[in-house]
Amino acid sequence: MRGVMENSTEDFIPFQQELDLLQNYLALEKTRFADKFDYEIEVDESLNTQSLKVPGMLVQPFLENAVWHGLRYRATKGFLKLSFEKENQHLKITIEDNGIGIEESKKQKTQHQKTREGRGMKNTLERITLLNDLYDQEIQCKITDKKDSQGVFVEISYKLVNK
Repeated sequence: MRGVMENSTEDFIPFQQELDLLQNYLALEKTRFADKFDYEIEVDESLNTQSLKVPGMLVQPFLENAVWHGLRYRATKGFLKLSFEKENQHLKITIEDNGIGIEESKKQKTQHQKTREGRGMKNTLERITLLNDLYDQEIQCKITDKKDSQGVFVEISYKLVNK
């Protein structure tokens, strides 16, 4: 919680700081939802985790959605994979889970959940638009149900620039 508050005042933070927050978040959620999922984080070795600056809290809402709306509803243990890869002059971030998927999650919402408007994704997508406008980041985000298997695939990419 402290890490999130400290980073919330900055548009860009060191990549290693963001990575640490994401690792802590996933470890906490894994503890909270014991035996519901395992996870893996892959970081391209060509990425300099110390000097690279990234938008903070860009990835966490997608991880939260994967855990809270997909993985925790599986009958058996699920899996979440988070990857950071350098592709040309872009950072490509992928989040892949084998949860119940977007469409199935919508079907399972309770009446209370249907009346409550979620803000996490809306705020994140608005923030992406703002960062694109202010810093010409070319952040692109694509969220899809997997075609050939259960789960969701999220791809975020943006220009690598030194801030």
